[in-house]
Amino acid sequence: MSKLLFALTLCIPAAGYYIYRKYKENKTQKQALQYGNSFIMSDLEEFTVVIGPISTITFYKHLPVEKVVSRLKELLIYNPWLCSRMFKFGNQIEFRYNTTNNPEDYISVFESDLQMSSNPIEFQKYCKLKQGMHSINNDSKLFQVDVIKLKDGYALMQSMCHSLGDGDTHYKIYKLLDEKEQMKSYLPSRAHGKNQLIPVFGAAKGPFAKWLSDRFVFRVLNPLSHPTHILRVNLEEVEKLKGSNELKDGQPFISTNDILASWAFKVSKAEIGACMFNLRGKLEGVYDHMVGNYFTEMCYTKDSFVFPGQIRKSITKQKETPYYFKCTDTAFPEYSTLTIPENRLTSFTNWSGFYHHLVIAGNEPLYHCPLLAPVTPDTHVVIFKPNDRDLYMHSYGIDKKVIQQSVLVELIHW
Repeated sequence: MSKLLFALTLCIPAAGYYIYRKYKENKTQKQALQYGNSFIMSDLEEFTVVIGPISTITFYKHLPVEKVVSRLKELLIYNPWLCSRMFKFGNQIEFRYNTTNNPEDYISVFESDLQMSSNPIEFQKYCKLKQGMHSINNDSKLFQVDVIKLKDGYALMQSMCHSLGDGDTHYKIYKLLDEKEQMKSYLPSRAHGKNQLIPVFGAAKGPFAKWLSDRFVFRVLNPLSHPTHILRVNLEEVEKLKGSNELKDGQPFISTNDILASWAFKVSKAEIGACMFNLRGKLEGVYDHMVGNYFTEMCYTKDSFVFPGQIRKSITKQKETPYYFKCTDTAFPEYSTLTIPENRLTSFTNWSGFYHHLVIAGNEPLYHCPLLAPVTPDTHVVIFKPNDRDLYMHSYGIDKKVIQQSVLVELIHW
């Protein structure tokens, strides 16, 4: 009798869990069947589910809402995948969407007490999109446009879940809001050529891929409250540094990107630096018309980013030898060292090349700014153009005193 009771004690919870799991699976299946089209997330981009959404904001003196809605309606007809929802079946993540969608569901118009002179960082609170991990098997939107009526103007905010696409994808869509641009459809179906992608995302980088994903998860569970700053890059000083033979470290030239990446890694006291690198047009089967997450990291330990010339050498090497993305022979920190605060990961992204002067119904943009996601590595730096003249830097995790001591950048005071 006691054996029977013991067996029942084990079986009843197991049976209950099995019934609950089947209920959840059936519910998910019914939700997914509401959508007629689908594409599958690549296994190699699943780490993006822990990264926060991409948001950018552009300010205008005046902005006709009806023009934005009209353009968005056309955009969604050409790119209905923007209206996707995420579902997980077993270990596979799918995006499901319909070909007809209501644009009003993806744009909101509201008023704010903020002004155009307000710190753009304050607008981050208006981004309602979630991380991919919190958008699975529910009705969470993955794309959103907001028109914010300010006291003295307007702000246009575009947000995209990182699981749906990377910075390249985000700006492709942003550019299509310009009525002067020819509307086009982008291909959301992922390239699943693992034989060609694995050397890039895995083997060629050694243990870094696991280190990076572990570090993101660690920071999700142990968030930091780091300072966020917007900086103006001193382009005159950058040009002076380009002539330094010491900084070139034997290379024929160094770029603005090389100088800023080396600076950001050093001042943030990074143990590992990671430069984001767009794979479109550089990898067989991955082309410019594809949307999704087609980027990887060029990885550096602290002995390999002392000089901008070292960054330049790694980029030159990558061009000569495909799949060369591990830029140092120094071992990466073990997982057991993740809890050590000094072992910082600094990621560096350059979005300045994505800048588009978005004119809407004759209304010129005053300035543009990316908004950093709330979940980032220890330190995150994004280079961007606020207009067609200047170069700015959005930094998360770099100490204010270090910034004030540098001649390379200038802190913007709001």
